Amino acid sequence: MSNALDPEVLRGFLEEARSYLPGMNRCLAALRAIPGDQKSAEELHRLSHCVSGASRVIGMSELGEAARVVETLLDPVVLDEQPLDPAVLEPMAEGVLRMTQLLADIPEPEAPVELPEPRFDRIPADLLSGFIEEADEHLQSTGIQFRELSSRAADRGPVLREIRRSIHTIKGAAAMVGLETFSRLAHRMEDLLDLLYEGRLEYSPDRHELLVATYDTLSDLVRQKGRVGPLSHQIRELLQVYDLAVADLEEPGQIEMEPAAGLPLDAAPVAIPEAETADSSRMVRAPLERLDDLVRLVGELFVNRSGFERHLASYAREVEELNLSLQRIRRLTAQFDSEHLELPSGNRLASPTAKGDSAPEFDALEFDRYTQLHLLSRELTETTSDLATATSQLKQLIGSFDSYVSMQGRLTSEVQDKLVRLRMVPLNLLANRLHRTVRVASQKSGKLAELEVEGMTAELDKSVVEQLAAPLDHLLRNAVDHGIELPEVRRAAGKPEQGRVRLRATQEGTEVVIRLSDDGAGVDPEKIRETAASHGFLTESEAAQATRQQLFSLIFEPGFSTSATVSEISGRGVGLDVVKSAVEALKGSVALESPVGSGATFTVRMPTTLAITKVLFVEDQQETYALPLAAISQVARLEASQLEYVSHKPVVRLGSSLLPLLYLSEALNLPRAKSGPSPRQPLLVLRSGNEEFALAVDHISGAREVMVKPLAGIMRRSASIGGATLTGDGNVVLILNPVALSPGYQQSQKVRAGAARAVAVQRRPLNVMIVDDSLSVRRVVANLVKNNGWTPLQAKDGLEALEMLQHIDHKPDVILMDIEMPRMDGFELTATLRSQADYRKTPIVMLTSRAGEKHRSKALSLGATHYLVKPYQEEMLLSILRNSAETGSNTTRVA
Repeated sequence: MSNALDPEVLRGFLEEARSYLPGMNRCLAALRAIPGDQKSAEELHRLSHCVSGASRVIGMSELGEAARVVETLLDPVVLDEQPLDPAVLEPMAEGVLRMTQLLADIPEPEAPVELPEPRFDRIPADLLSGFIEEADEHLQSTGIQFRELSSRAADRGPVLREIRRSIHTIKGAAAMVGLETFSRLAHRMEDLLDLLYEGRLEYSPDRHELLVATYDTLSDLVRQKGRVGPLSHQIRELLQVYDLAVADLEEPGQIEMEPAAGLPLDAAPVAIPEAETADSSRMVRAPLERLDDLVRLVGELFVNRSGFERHLASYAREVEELNLSLQRIRRLTAQFDSEHLELPSGNRLASPTAKGDSAPEFDALEFDRYTQLHLLSRELTETTSDLATATSQLKQLIGSFDSYVSMQGRLTSEVQDKLVRLRMVPLNLLANRLHRTVRVASQKSGKLAELEVEGMTAELDKSVVEQLAAPLDHLLRNAVDHGIELPEVRRAAGKPEQGRVRLRATQEGTEVVIRLSDDGAGVDPEKIRETAASHGFLTESEAAQATRQQLFSLIFEPGFSTSATVSEISGRGVGLDVVKSAVEALKGSVALESPVGSGATFTVRMPTTLAITKVLFVEDQQETYALPLAAISQVARLEASQLEYVSHKPVVRLGSSLLPLLYLSEALNLPRAKSGPSPRQPLLVLRSGNEEFALAVDHISGAREVMVKPLAGIMRRSASIGGATLTGDGNVVLILNPVALSPGYQQSQKVRAGAARAVAVQRRPLNVMIVDDSLSVRRVVANLVKNNGWTPLQAKDGLEALEMLQHIDHKPDVILMDIEMPRMDGFELTATLRSQADYRKTPIVMLTSRAGEKHRSKALSLGATHYLVKPYQEEMLLSILRNSAETGSNTTRVA
């Protein structure tokens, strides 16, 4: 059970338990008068049972024991129908009196601190977004300072001053915007920082944890954009802890919270350096959508430039044709001159139609005479010369156009690069969140672990970084919960008690590679092999033949888990498949490597941006496709000597590597015109995570940088297609996803089909019916169910549960019930449900304070799936509910 009890739950429990006391006293009086009053005995037994069960769930064991005494004394009367022994009346009266005293001694929970929600209708959207960005920047730097603070044994003053300054700024800005609760919590944190900085309070681990917890909550408020609702309980607890943290001060009034109205900065102004002011004056904040619009427009410029280049190339070909025609005219002119204008004797041809002679006194050797044919020949020669000059000028213009187009291309590329760079943010933005994940996971698992980060200056698209946070969180939680051992285990193995989780990011070409490793026990491939075979993920023969890498890939499949226990952190068989899906949705890949006994390393590869990428255009079956250039490690041609077959499947030998061979059309499940490869068919060697394979295509067209267009509708759901782009002539070309083309992915699809039922259960919220006559028990269990993302349905007894089941649209995935309830008890309800076809296999979990074998055997014989005794462990109850819903059968288990 959780140590923190919701004041609302406590208030409801006290109200319920105290309301039972008058009825108990009436029943006692009736039994004193008539010891055989069976109705009064049953009522007193029921009321005592309600108090006993609810007290155990709430965690008030002394009160529960007092109620249990009364209940036990009445068991023979109610359960076995024996007559009441008058000797038990006095112990029962003492039990009721003890309950009365204990309930009277429990202080009323204080009224919850008022935490008003912001009036978002009165806050301008640009003002709120500006505050969120500013607060996020301050909290990013504060997180780094907290890590530095925890590493210092002395001289904490300068770091405390910087943290205090950032929190002071956030507090004032939140008050101005109208986020009163945000400002209030920041103010309490600032007050404690003041006391620590001034030396009025000693810096201690507990106070450090309080500051870090407040920092985490402020970060959560930023992520919630100032909304208090989901964090109200957390904030109230922090405010109460702050009251205790300063309770020893002589003048506690000095740290009382001021009203968060106006601008509470006069008492402690913060001087902002001139340099910082100058830097901020040169910055302009703009919505990300505007930047996306600019990137889109630049992408359109690329498409238009491609079309212009295509038309220019066509124009150049026409000019070249003109030049060739000009050469032919020159040859014909020369041939005509040589054949028709020169006589064999060397005399020029005389025209039979020539009229007269302007110089009869000259003979043919002294004076050239030209005929009409000569004039036509000369005109043809001059025209040819003019055409040659025009052709030369056209060639020069084409050269100039080509130069201008190249310059425009360079400028457009530069603008595009700068715009894309504006969208890039460093991974360091996630550092505080990732450190928090490891810190919280360590606390919950009882392990010692620290996170080391390296290379977090590597940059990715902002949208990628935001969506990558959740997968990295899960990998870190897994590293702590499943990788790092308990301190005593590490000590026995000769390791430091504190485990180390390392996150290293590097830039490799157009990808950022994130390697997350731990120094824990590692992943045992043989355990994976055993689990895969026993749970039906692989057949016995497939499991025996599976390679180490194939086994590691199984942990990313839905429902696969080698963990024998379930914790709040992980181990439910849900998560790594979601990690893989999230990473692949971002066009990335994730893989696992785990040397024996040397920890585990997850490698995540992400493209730096999703908007623009370099692709290789290929043709197959008369269709054009594009493949990301970053995924292609080699281009080759298939020789007959390189083709081999392994288990009737084609493979190709390239150097020392033997790679699976796929044909693009077959990988896309399209019909192929002919079987087998063509002579010297082009091959692409693609990389998908740690897997390499050869892809055969019909033709390779060339590489180009393109704008990636997202797909919609049914095309978006295709794993093989990562997007689309436009060519210069306006044709749409699909950009393929190499991960979905790989043989490993094809194999994983078969495994996923085998686990489809488990996936369906895991990925949708469960409907849990809670049947208990105690309002407090129903509230506590319902809160637990809701906090786990499920939907609770509540009924106060078996009869009400049956009435609800007749009118609900979706039947519950699991039913959780008490045994002893008015009108219809748990035994009767179980028997009734098992007699109905719709609920014959619905899991039923008994949650009762009855630990005896008699009750247990009867419940299981009637068809209960599980039998759980109060008080219970939250993790165990959640595990039982989840596992029961997954199996969906009435296999009996006892807890």
